[in-house]
Amino acid sequence: MKNSFPGYYRPTEEEFSALWKNGLVVLDTNVLLDLYRLPAGSSKEVMSLFRLLKGRLWIPHQVGLEFHRNRLSVIARAHKDAQELFRELGKRFGDYRSKIDELQLGKRGVDEIDALLLEMESASKKIEERSKTAVAEQLNPNGQDSILEALEEVLKNCVGPAPSGQSEIEEVYKNAAARFSVKMGPGYMDDDKDKGLDPKFMSGGLVFERRYSDYLLWTQIISHVAEYKIKSIIFVTSDEKEDWWTKVSGGFQAGPLPELREEMRAQGGVEIFWMYTLKDFLKRSVDQLHSKVSQLALSDVASVDEQARSSISRRQQYNVEQHPNNQDVAVLRAMAFLNYSTIGMYRRCQLAVSAEKKPGFAIFVSIDVLMVEREFIENIIIPAIDQFRKRGRVISEIYIVATDPQYLDVENLLHNSLQSFSLNDKSSDALDFVDLIFFWDALGEPVLNRHFITPF
Repeated sequence: MKNSFPGYYRPTEEEFSALWKNGLVVLDTNVLLDLYRLPAGSSKEVMSLFRLLKGRLWIPHQVGLEFHRNRLSVIARAHKDAQELFRELGKRFGDYRSKIDELQLGKRGVDEIDALLLEMESASKKIEERSKTAVAEQLNPNGQDSILEALEEVLKNCVGPAPSGQSEIEEVYKNAAARFSVKMGPGYMDDDKDKGLDPKFMSGGLVFERRYSDYLLWTQIISHVAEYKIKSIIFVTSDEKEDWWTKVSGGFQAGPLPELREEMRAQGGVEIFWMYTLKDFLKRSVDQLHSKVSQLALSDVASVDEQARSSISRRQQYNVEQHPNNQDVAVLRAMAFLNYSTIGMYRRCQLAVSAEKKPGFAIFVSIDVLMVEREFIENIIIPAIDQFRKRGRVISEIYIVATDPQYLDVENLLHNSLQSFSLNDKSSDALDFVDLIFFWDALGEPVLNRHFITPF
C-alpha cells in the first residue's frame, strides 16, 4: 500500500538521516522574522545553525518579499514589547519599595534599610540600562541590522525568482481559490488574513493578494525542486495551522499533510519531504548535525510560538464580517486581540473586563469618535468614566483604537490634551493615574503605545 499512498507513511530513520545529510532546507517567512522576536542570545544560536547549513538553505521569492515587507513592523513591535517590560519592572520595584516603607522597618530595629534599598535600586538601574542597550542594538529600525546582514550572508544567491508576470500570478490564484473551496491547503486558513489590511499590494510592478501568499510560496518551492531535480527537502515554518499539518487528538502534529507530501512527490519529483517547526528543527539538529543549541534557546522559541498561537486565537474570536460599523469593528477586534470582554457601553465607549488582569476594567473607544467631537474629554471620556464608576467599576486603562495611519500624528496631541486636563481641571479626578494606550491596527501586527496620565 505504501507505493499507492506514500504520503501517509512516515520516513524511516535511514531516510531521515539522508534527509538531514543532503536535503535542501527551505525557510518560511515567520522563521526569518522570529529572529527579531527572540532575545539576542537565542537569535544568535539560530543564526549559527543557519550558517552551519550555508549552501543548503533556500527561500522562495514570496518568503523574501513578505520578510522585507514585515521586517520593520516586527522590529517596532518587539521594541515596544521590550519597553513595556522595562516600565513594568520599574513599576514593580516602586511597588516593592512602597511596601517596605509601609513596614517601617527602621523603627523595628532593622538597620541600614535605606542603604540596602538604594543598592537594590542602583543595581536595578544598571540592569535596565544594559538591557536597554542590548535591545537598542538588536532592535533599531534606523541603525545597523546585524540580523539582516547575517541573513544576507547565508542566503546570498539562495532566493527564488519573482513571478514572470501577472498572468502567472493570476493562474496560481485561480488554482488556490479552487483548492480553498474544498479546504485544501496550504493557505485556506489564511483566507481572512487581510482583515483590517488592504487585501492586495503591489511590488515590482506585480499585484499580490495576501490570502493566497502561502499557496504561492508552495508553488514556488515545487517549481524550484522540479527544475533542479532536488530529491529531499525540509521545510521549516512557525505556521502550525491545519492547512499545513496533520493534527490528531490533543493537537499533536503528526507531520505535514499527506496530500502535500504526495503533491511534492508527484509535481516536484521529491522523494523525501518533511516539515519542522523552528523549535523541533533546532532540537533535531542537535542529534543530526551536532549543532550547539541551548535549552534556553529552545525555551525562547517555544515562548515566541506560544505568543503567536495566542495572537491567532484572539483574532479568531471575533469575526468582523458580522459587524457593519467599521469603527465598532476595530474596537471589538482590539478587545478580542487583548482578551477583553464587553460588559457595557456609554457614548460609544465600550466598558470591558480583562480575562487576565484583576480587576482589569478598561474603556475602549475608536479614535474616529474622538476626532469628530471637539470637547471629547468633557463630553465623552469623563462622562463614560463617571458613568461606570457609579456601577462600581474603577477604570485603570483607556484604549484608543485606530486603523487609519493618518492619525499617527495626533497621538501625542490626544495624550497631551488628556494630561493637561488631569493637571488643570481639579473638578474631576477621573483621569488621574490612568494608563492611556493607543492600539494601532493599520500596518499588520497591532502595535500598542502606552502613556501614563498623572495629576502632577
